[in-house]
Amino acid sequence: MSIIISPLTSFGCLKISGKEVRNFIQGQLTCNIDEISENRLSLAAYCNDKGRISASGYIIMLEGEYFFLTPKNLLAHTEQKFKQYAIFSNIIVKQTNEILAVACINTPNNIDLPTIDSQVNNIEPGVKAACINSDNNLFLFFGKMANMIEFQDKINSQKDVDLMLDMHHWEQANINSGIVHIHPETLEKLTPHMINYHKTSAVSFEKGCYLGQEIIARTEHRGRSKRKLYKCEINNNNSVAIGENITTKSGEQAGMIVALGSVEKDKSHALLVLADHTISSSLFVQNTSIENLTVVAQPEAATQ
Repeated sequence: MSIIISPLTSFGCLKISGKEVRNFIQGQLTCNIDEISENRLSLAAYCNDKGRISASGYIIMLEGEYFFLTPKNLLAHTEQKFKQYAIFSNIIVKQTNEILAVACINTPNNIDLPTIDSQVNNIEPGVKAACINSDNNLFLFFGKMANMIEFQDKINSQKDVDLMLDMHHWEQANINSGIVHIHPETLEKLTPHMINYHKTSAVSFEKGCYLGQEIIARTEHRGRSKRKLYKCEINNNNSVAIGENITTKSGEQAGMIVALGSVEKDKSHALLVLADHTISSSLFVQNTSIENLTVVAQPEAATQ
């Protein structure tokens, strides 16, 4: 089985620093920052006061500093979201090129890879490996630029390693893993419950207040989300895009595309958020039928 290595060019990085940085981030993101360390990262959401997700990404710690890896097409927007509140806490938020991240699918030889989701191992001086999804062998290497360039050259020379400069394999691996990130087309249209963040370490129900916390907690404890995440195939259509509406045969809006993977044998692989009452109906996007619709399993958060 070949090993796919791809520089994470679709993501950018924010550095968040200041005297009270841990308390600041704790009040902004949905995950529990007290669990973030040099040996653990977390998927996280940045919500608005209505519990809708404005940004998503991975919060990491490197050499005692916090960084947020987030889709590049919302990087400036996410930076401004943090800065709205940073001015009250003497926190500095800025885009940075200090960190280089590389996606990895499958397991290279002679590397001490973590085996539990969200776990981070030190694999070389200045280089870390994080397990993003253990079931699908999805990993993330990251570190300071100079260390990572040397490491990337080393791993690229291994037998059976394929260097891919596009992100198609990463996107497909995220589809297989049921991982959704927020993009401009889905900005503030999704809640953590719609995309299963509440069943992972991405959302903490124990840590106290953060933006959108009251509504997210109410959904968890007093009600239920009436929209859920599904995996599907879309036949013979290469022009569908994230954010496009899914409709029933009668034209009723059923949901939307929230993630797209590769096209294989004239099929696009996608993740959809769909209303519960529509899933027994025939579903379409751009008059093309949705096939092999399956609900994405809701994994429980990994424990250390």
